[in-house]
Amino acid sequence: MKQLHSIFVFAAVIQLFYFPLKGEEPPSSIVCQRSLPVEDDGTRLLVQDNACGPCSIINLLSNGTPEMQKLLKGIKGTDNANKTLQIIQEFGSKDSLILENRKRFRIRDKDANGSQSEDLRGTLNELIDASGLTIPNFENGFFQRKKDESEREFLLRGHKKIRASLDRGIPVIADLVSFYTSFHSENGKFLYNRNMGHFVVIVDVQDEIRNRENGFAFTYLDSWTGEREHGYIHLDLQRTINVPVFTGATHTSKDWIGAQKSPFLQITSASLDIGIPKRNWYERTFIIINQLILPKLEN
Repeated sequence: MKQLHSIFVFAAVIQLFYFPLKGEEPPSSIVCQRSLPVEDDGTRLLVQDNACGPCSIINLLSNGTPEMQKLLKGIKGTDNANKTLQIIQEFGSKDSLILENRKRFRIRDKDANGSQSEDLRGTLNELIDASGLTIPNFENGFFQRKKDESEREFLLRGHKKIRASLDRGIPVIADLVSFYTSFHSENGKFLYNRNMGHFVVIVDVQDEIRNRENGFAFTYLDSWTGEREHGYIHLDLQRTINVPVFTGATHTSKDWIGAQKSPFLQITSASLDIGIPKRNWYERTFIIINQLILPKLEN
């Protein structure tokens, strides 16, 4: 009996290591921005703090279709971390596609604040066009609820867009932004303020949204933790939100989203930082999907 028990235990160990549970397959190597092998020339921490954009490009390619992985293999670098540094070196000094008098990846500057979705999309498409591989070009756009769209329709539209890309083996880059409240003495009100942005790569979402379910589970690759993380994309039906956001194509001015419920899809994830721990305990915070970077797909 003891021998039989040992055989079962051994079989269970083999199962665990070689046949992981469904949904927990080990992903391709995830680039962690805080471990990038940057020479310490005084800008190492700036690079590591602000490199989520270039990291998301590499994390997307390494978890994409076979053609996307061929593209990744062609980028100079001994591993994905060094390939990320190659992307920064090759494209970072180019002019931004959206901001005047700014470089594409503002990572080493003293006023470094990372990347814009438009510049990530442009970099991806330039890599794809130069490769000659069969990979669709990418597009980006602010993801906000339309005036004639119900909260439920908005949620379903977001899920459908992400699911359509994943079903073709192509992950999605999500441009996330966090907000917090503070008192504005000029008008005597507590208002929301833009806090920080971050890029993650969505690699899985639940298949369907059930009746009366106001969100959906998702899995993402986070270059800040260097891990595969889990969270929930959802509506907020219990409070109105009035926040300053970029709504135009130039990013030169901010418009206020009028007070409404669920103008954006929000994200809850225990592992997601985006500056939230730096806020005071009494400041209300939340995280939204600001933009999505997806492949241009034919219907």
